[in-house]
Amino acid sequence: MHLSDAAHGAPSRSRLGLRWTAPLYCRAEEPYLADRIVIPLDGSLGYMRALLERLRQNAVVSIVGENRGRNNAAVSILGREMELATGAPALAAKSGAALLTAHVVRLGSFHYRLVIHEPIEAERSSDRKEFVRQAAHEFARRLDARIAEHPVEWMGWLRKRYPVVAD
Repeated sequence: MHLSDAAHGAPSRSRLGLRWTAPLYCRAEEPYLADRIVIPLDGSLGYMRALLERLRQNAVVSIVGENRGRNNAAVSILGREMELATGAPALAAKSGAALLTAHVVRLGSFHYRLVIHEPIEAERSSDRKEFVRQAAHEFARRLDARIAEHPVEWMGWLRKRYPVVAD
């Protein structure tokens, strides 16, 4: 199961992007997903009930951790400040689910390896906000290490969200 924004794959939130481009992008992913939960454009939170229910059933839910969201944590990526969505660690805190990180390495043409890491072991006995903050910082630390190992694999270079400053 994967969590997606309604505009996933659209170059913009234009009518063309949402009606034509996004569905084409998603269609390419569908054979690899058991299910997709969509964050609606109207900002309603009904999808959260479905996510929490799946997590309480011990289902695996993939969530991209590098995006900004409704709630964010300031972290350091490659020595620069960036904000990351805190939805995944907040869901883990609320549901009791394990919070895993993963990355994909391209080995060759149409040949990839998925690497799933140990759970993030932030202090769960602390309050939820502290757990979320610790988890976001650990995710950033792990992301830094992955980028250093495989810089060409990181899509963040293309997203125009990463603050690049000319020295």
